[in-house]
Amino acid sequence: MILDPDYARIFTQARIIAWQYGYACVAHGSYTRDLDLLLVPWEGHAKPNHDQLLKMIADACNLQFKDGKDVMEATPDYTEKPHGRRACSLFFREPSDRRWVDISIMPCAEKVAP
Repeated sequence: MILDPDYARIFTQARIIAWQYGYACVAHGSYTRDLDLLLVPWEGHAKPNHDQLLKMIADACNLQFKDGKDVMEATPDYTEKPHGRRACSLFFREPSDRRWVDISIMPCAEKVAP
């Protein structure tokens, strides 16, 4: 259950954008200190264009990357996680707002020959 209305808005927008890119977007965690989202390749057209996917989500949700640059000029700073998962944090633009969104992205599977 998401209680923070900003987190609910971000989850909804991220889910729609992820779906357009062939990913499923699921929320997990406590939803208190931060919002944790997991993007999983779901459709055959999912591509490993993670930078573009994150930038589209950040732009739509009025969030920024750690470097604070304009979203389309920013460089996502990934942290490598188990099983090939990569994580990146997006931050609210107001300096006094301490909330953030952690987005993890699972890699696309390599095509398996029949």
